[in-house]
Amino acid sequence: MFKTEKEFNQNTSAIAVNPAVKSNNFALKLNLDFIEKNKYIKKNIKELLGKKYKIMLKKFVVQMPENWIPLWVKNKIKNVINPNLNKYILPEYQQLTYFRGVDFHQDLIEHKMEKVKFITFYIYLNKISKNNSPLNIIERSFEPGAQKFPHPLKKLKNNKVLYMNKVFKRRILTGDTGHFFMWSCLNLHGAGENNSKIPRISLRYKIRSNSFKSKTNLIDKLFEKISGPKFLKKARTDVSEKNFREIKFRQKNESILLGQA
Repeated sequence: MFKTEKEFNQNTSAIAVNPAVKSNNFALKLNLDFIEKNKYIKKNIKELLGKKYKIMLKKFVVQMPENWIPLWVKNKIKNVINPNLNKYILPEYQQLTYFRGVDFHQDLIEHKMEKVKFITFYIYLNKISKNNSPLNIIERSFEPGAQKFPHPLKKLKNNKVLYMNKVFKRRILTGDTGHFFMWSCLNLHGAGENNSKIPRISLRYKIRSNSFKSKTNLIDKLFEKISGPKFLKKARTDVSEKNFREIKFRQKNESILLGQA
């Protein structure tokens, strides 16, 4: 699946190497109505976002097992906070997004200065244990509001963390095939490295509320409980403004996650 180091050095660009909203995306080739039109799932999404909502993005995400990643790639990414692997992957396999762990972040990081309320809808496509990179959610971490990445987290005992001078609980999301989770764009979440022999394969949706006048949806009630800012003027401090503009360019063309600066 990986390029050779020689092939990579011939073209190190990270542009157009990830699944896009309308192209280069394996999820677009499948009929996913059994998920998107499922009555139970639609009921949950409507309770969160209102009757009017829009799928902003859907794509498959793979957390790579450590023994799949070539040593030369590990050396390239050893100082990257959230290493997206797609630019190291052969083009014929780039219709999925590949990671080696993801640091805690808010999905709002992808929407600098955009006043958009959305959720992430995440479905496990294989059985996920503590060894193959389960998602970690910091419960109620939306309360301090939108904050710049990277986030100042301090690990405490009993699966708790200190964040913005307040203690929150960390929940590890293991599950079977078909288990799904939803969280707001302001909830901190991440995943460690995959130390098993199999990948963690997931289907990720990003769904926004189009019920602009409503104040009764759960996402609206959540935003009312936020003590800090609701949107970001500057999304992250780990990259320069020039690099962030490059990230935004790529978002318009391929809708990236983190780690591609």
